[in-house]
Amino acid sequence: MSAFWHKADITAVLIHVHYWGAGSIGRRGFILCAQGHSPRKGANTGKDLSMPTRSDVLKGYVRSAGGLDGLAKRIVRDGTSGDISEAEWTGMVTGSAKLAYPHLDDTRAFAKLYTGPNGEVLRRATQVAMFTQLYGR
Repeated sequence: MSAFWHKADITAVLIHVHYWGAGSIGRRGFILCAQGHSPRKGANTGKDLSMPTRSDVLKGYVRSAGGLDGLAKRIVRDGTSGDISEAEWTGMVTGSAKLAYPHLDDTRAFAKLYTGPNGEVLRRATQVAMFTQLYGR
């Protein structure tokens, strides 16, 4: 532990003392507060949580729709791609194509998936994503 306390550490301890009383902390609790932890068992200060990356968010969209085809159907049905841009959509289709056809390069795998049995839904979803990005629906 450092020899001095930062203003934020002192503020956290003072706020805790104000709401819970000085007797609820004790010496160990003051040290825990200074290190950014709550002295109460099981309490979470939220410092260990991190924001998901954009890639994680897009994977969540695909997972919640039951796959890329399900997401494409949802985009076409709703008439909007939400916050998914055309470039992100094309990237997701390309990534899915690379998984489906690992022996092909990116462009050939994309073309094969885009012209395959579910290609019509993918093409319509791409058009909706372009429209959404341009006109902000």
